Amino acid sequence: MTITSQKMTLEEYLNYDDGTDTRYELVNGELVDLGNSGMEHGGIGSLLGGFLAIYVREHKLGIVCDSS
Repeated sequence: MTITSQKMTLEEYLNYDDGTDTRYELVNGELVDLGNSGMEHGGIGSLLGGFLAIYVREHKLGIVCDSS
C-alpha cells in the first residue's frame, strides 16, 4: 500500500511547530527528523577533543574549543 502525502513548502516548514523540541530539516518537500546524537556520539566527541587538545598544547599550536 502506498501512502502519498502532500509536499511541504518552504513557507510551511518555516512556520511549522509540532510542539516538541524535535529538530527537522526539509528535504524534497518532506520533513526529516534530525534526531539526537546521543551518549555514544557525545562520548566519542569528548574523547577525540581531549586527544586533540593535548596534541595542540604540546605542539604550541593554539587552543581547542568545543561547540558550546
